[in-house]
Amino acid sequence: MGAAAGRAETVEELIARLASAPAAGELREAIASALGDSTLRIAYWLPRQERWVDRLGRPVEVPAASDARCATTRVMCDGELVAALVHEARIAGAQTTLRAAAAAGRALEGERREAELRARLSDAVASRARIVEAEESDRRRLERNLHDGPQQRLVSLALELKLARGKVASDPAGASAVLERAERELKGAIDDLREIARAIHPAVLSDRGLKPALVALTHRAPVQVELDCLVEGRLPAAVESAVYFVVSEALTSAVEHAHASEVSVEVAHRHGKALVQVKHDGVGGADTRIVGLADRVSALGGCVDVDSHPGEGAVVYAEIPCE
Repeated sequence: MGAAAGRAETVEELIARLASAPAAGELREAIASALGDSTLRIAYWLPRQERWVDRLGRPVEVPAASDARCATTRVMCDGELVAALVHEARIAGAQTTLRAAAAAGRALEGERREAELRARLSDAVASRARIVEAEESDRRRLERNLHDGPQQRLVSLALELKLARGKVASDPAGASAVLERAERELKGAIDDLREIARAIHPAVLSDRGLKPALVALTHRAPVQVELDCLVEGRLPAAVESAVYFVVSEALTSAVEHAHASEVSVEVAHRHGKALVQVKHDGVGGADTRIVGLADRVSALGGCVDVDSHPGEGAVVYAEIPCE
């Protein structure tokens, strides 16, 4: 009883100390001292991202309820989850623990806001790094596509034309056959360049807008795609491009990664936002290319979310501000 009474006095000291706004980093030590648990860890809940982070904004794991090595006491502030105290199992549910958690709620809410800012900064830095890496990867892929496609065809075309020139006087019929082959090579090179240009930025998107571009995109898909585009008129060019590539990448993921047979695409413009939903019936969820989508959309102030269940396909959602 003496130890419990001593700890209760320490909780009172914690309450008094909280009133003086402890400096950053001191709150954990104060709560650990009040609970008599030097192993105490604090995880802060980020509701928008639905994840836990530490005071520096780094991702952390909160132990499951079945973990016998430690216990978790959740901290609320004004009815909202703020943080979790991860402590020794022996003090789980103790009145002292609950009083300390209740007393620290307001102070932990302040640290949670700071942790959220640090997490957002860290995410922004990581996102920019991924965007740079993706751009470099796209540049290398473009170089390979140009080299393996149009460049090879144009080299072959040059050789065919040189051969035809040598046959014009001595073998007109042979020269004509060579020129026919050269014409086919030229047509192939033009087709290759159009396909590459479409992957960079489709001309129909610039010339006619989002809806015709999505119609053309879904018609080229190797699976059945149901498109419902409720966008009238033009959106900002950057938004149209982002929506187009969200749909394009989500379709590619559905076909190549999830082996879907049916895909539905819904695009709308409501309340100043472009809303996108791509749903498929494939066996898998969404692959890592969705991370690139999230980076691209977040650069415009939007967000991408994936609802995926093994064996049940996935739904890719995106919201992009249009203002």
